[in-house]
Amino acid sequence: MSRYRWILLVSAVVVIAAATAGIFWVNKPIQAASEPKPLATGKVERKDLTDRQELNGEIDFGDAKTLKGKKSGTLTWLPEKGAAVKQGEALYRVDDHPVPLFIGDTPLYRAIDKAGLIGPDVKVLKSNLQALGFLGDDGRPDITTAATLRAITTWQKTNNLDLTGKIADGDYLVLPGPVKVSGHKANLGDAAAADLVETTALVPRVKLTLSDSTPAPKVGVAVSILDDSGTPKPGKITGIAAQGTTESGAAAAPAPGQPAGKQLIADFDSTDGLDYATGAQIRVQITTVDVKNVLAVPVVSLNALLEGGYAVRVPDSAGNKDSKPGYRLVPVKVGKIVKGLAEVSGDLTAGQDVVTAS
Repeated sequence: MSRYRWILLVSAVVVIAAATAGIFWVNKPIQAASEPKPLATGKVERKDLTDRQELNGEIDFGDAKTLKGKKSGTLTWLPEKGAAVKQGEALYRVDDHPVPLFIGDTPLYRAIDKAGLIGPDVKVLKSNLQALGFLGDDGRPDITTAATLRAITTWQKTNNLDLTGKIADGDYLVLPGPVKVSGHKANLGDAAAADLVETTALVPRVKLTLSDSTPAPKVGVAVSILDDSGTPKPGKITGIAAQGTTESGAAAAPAPGQPAGKQLIADFDSTDGLDYATGAQIRVQITTVDVKNVLAVPVVSLNALLEGGYAVRVPDSAGNKDSKPGYRLVPVKVGKIVKGLAEVSGDLTAGQDVVTAS
């Protein structure tokens, strides 16, 4: 047997013996037992939580209303179509005397011609004389005094009226607010005690429609009204009605193909710079959550309890949170949830770790 064949035989015996004994040599090193994964954690934060909802709306000036004159005589002047008429300004002229707009909720229904008269119509008269600078504080707002009659005379003189010191029915027209003239119903020279002009609200409102499944904000909630300029204008939600409800509150059928829902009305806080056309598209941001200086945790750290309610897991100590998982449950009361954070109250402090995953 040659030396070469002997080496091969010995090698084969060694391999067989090693295999029989269950011994193998491998090039890879033996791995140590895997260590437990560290707990994923988040932080308890003290912060403000704010969230907003953005809705599409459109500018609306309300339905046109026809104003009827009450003062006898000849119609000698009307404001131009599109003109704005504000408190104290003339709505029309009769025999070349102005009939101004007074703001209030009770129309003039009698002559106010002596001291001691009491009523809501007196209150409207006095509040307008005060707003226009003709009358100071003279006691009860709904009773005429000698100062009231003097203020009437001063007002008449300023407006080129007969100086009677008395108010006759038709001397002014009471409306809820300033108006915009949208059309004429009479011609100059016609009798003034007739339909004269059509008006809409001077200040636009914003109409928004929500689906029935979308929670409606409460009346009085602040909003930001956005147009193409991108500059937000502050406003408030002032009304909520079923879709298809008229201004008088009567039910009206929705437009064909239009889903049922809720209609919101938003009013601007200021009337400055509101140059909009009816139907102009606009966006409204509604603040749906606004809580200040609260404790907040990641939503994923909340654990539902079998007995009801929620808890968060707090690592036992800084030393064992990165080794074998160890934690304690801290019950919490959950408030608002905003963008992955939950408002909580419980035995927690800002900066504390909470477990977000096992």
